[in-house]
Amino acid sequence: IERCRWHTELDALLDDLHSLLLNTLNVRGYSLILRDETNRAFTLVRSHPADAPRQIPELSTDSPAFQFFSVPKNSYLPLGSGYAHERDPLEASAREQLKAIPGVLAFPFLVDLHPLGFLILDEKANDRTFTRTDIQLLCELTTNVALVINQVSLKNQLLQAKELELLGRMSQGMAHDLNTLTTPVWTQRQRLTEAVLSASLRLERAHGAT
Repeated sequence: IERCRWHTELDALLDDLHSLLLNTLNVRGYSLILRDETNRAFTLVRSHPADAPRQIPELSTDSPAFQFFSVPKNSYLPLGSGYAHERDPLEASAREQLKAIPGVLAFPFLVDLHPLGFLILDEKANDRTFTRTDIQLLCELTTNVALVINQVSLKNQLLQAKELELLGRMSQGMAHDLNTLTTPVWTQRQRLTEAVLSASLRLERAHGAT
């Protein structure tokens, strides 16, 4: 859990998370949903058993599944009947929204209540239920993972901004160079046009004199 904080690349972080969930917690499966910063859509990015990445259109930053975690005491969402809390309307709405994704527990990725996604876990492979200690450690894990995801996202946005700035400078430089190359051509063309017009005018005057 502590080692997660030292990751700087998302793929390496998710590989470590995969190993921890399957080899240490022995879960039967999991689904990892993250927000795509490009289109702001929540997407299934990894799962076990493996499923094709796909968008989750019913999820948004203000959907019930995330509103549930605006309440400080709600650190995870029970999906399976064996973990269900008191059935308040918001919890029921949040559970209904995630029912299409297999699992018994959902943990949010939040940074300052800003939703980045979900980790949804299926039961353990040995048919044991998650203990209170398991859930506490998973809450700590997803908190650390959320911080890294946010840092990686900010780094990627910064790199993209720098790339756009570099492209802008390159475009300006190319426009300047192109202008420098074409200016003599346009100048020569203008002179030739003026010369042709002048010759034509002289010819007309000569015809008029005769």
